[in-house]
Amino acid sequence: MARYLCLTQALVFRDIGVSVRKRFPTMNSLIQAGLLLEEEKQKLESIKLKYDKYWVPTNWIYTLIFRARREGKITHDILASKLCDEIKTFRYNLQMVCNYDWVPLPLVYTQAVFLATYAYFATCLIGRQKIITDRDVPYKHILDMILPIMTMIQFFFVIGWVKVAQGLLNPFGQDDDDFECNYLIDKNLATSLCIVDDEYDNVPEIRKDRFWRNSEAKPLYSIASLAVAGKQLIGSAIKFKLQTKGDEPEMVIRKFSKQISKQSSLQGFSRISTGAHKRSITNSKKRRSEFRTGSKSLGESSLRCRRWPECSADVMHDVNTEVRELDEIGSPERSRVPRLSHSTSEDHNMEYY
Repeated sequence: MARYLCLTQALVFRDIGVSVRKRFPTMNSLIQAGLLLEEEKQKLESIKLKYDKYWVPTNWIYTLIFRARREGKITHDILASKLCDEIKTFRYNLQMVCNYDWVPLPLVYTQAVFLATYAYFATCLIGRQKIITDRDVPYKHILDMILPIMTMIQFFFVIGWVKVAQGLLNPFGQDDDDFECNYLIDKNLATSLCIVDDEYDNVPEIRKDRFWRNSEAKPLYSIASLAVAGKQLIGSAIKFKLQTKGDEPEMVIRKFSKQISKQSSLQGFSRISTGAHKRSITNSKKRRSEFRTGSKSLGESSLRCRRWPECSADVMHDVNTEVRELDEIGSPERSRVPRLSHSTSEDHNMEYY
């Protein structure tokens, strides 16, 4: 499987990088390099597909993973699924590299940039020169500079940026700053084979080190590194100190003002339609006035029998709210407005003497 991964990478790089194409010009060169076998080459060539065949080695890897799971070489389905996910990620990254290579910048764009840059500086070379003339023009005999210093500086900067952009057009080329694709293939092949062949189940014996059950052991630094000041990762507000009277701050319950609570409660009414809201207020006031009439009659004559008015839940809520407000302001009308309860309002046949 490790060799198949390197084979997939080599197949992709030989189609997008000139240096890898020169290294592996044909499929036989891959066989000579050991990345591909003769039987595998025949299987690749037997696939009748006019598009690329980069996916074939990864498909072989999936088949080997499923076969190893059936034979018990992979002990759990989670491990097999994790292997498939890693192979999928590797294949996706190679596909993204191909996408960047397939959609390059148009050649006309680079030609237009070079033409505009050189034409601009050719115009500056002529238009920014100092001339000597006999005509009556201001400062005709004064030459502040011989060389166009600012034009030269501008030319160096702009042409430098153009050259950098030109080098970024093909990062898989043969320039000094391009990716070393051949080195990546060699490194991945050697590392993967070393992992699966030489370093499998090869770990040192566990021994006691200087940190073994030693809470006083501290990390050490070299003398040269002591000159560099270390920065601790601390919060920006950790040094903020509050001025308190005692050792500990006093904790209290947060109270909201009456005005704020009313404003927050009124926010829900904005969602109700205007007509429904007005009808609800009118009906509530009407029922409240009927209740007040009955309650005042009870207060004026305690010897007469009076039937308690029929009240609904919203009327009780409105009346009790008004009672609480009267309690807060200490109004004398509080004694004439009793508080309602569900037991009183539901028993409409109850009589009071």
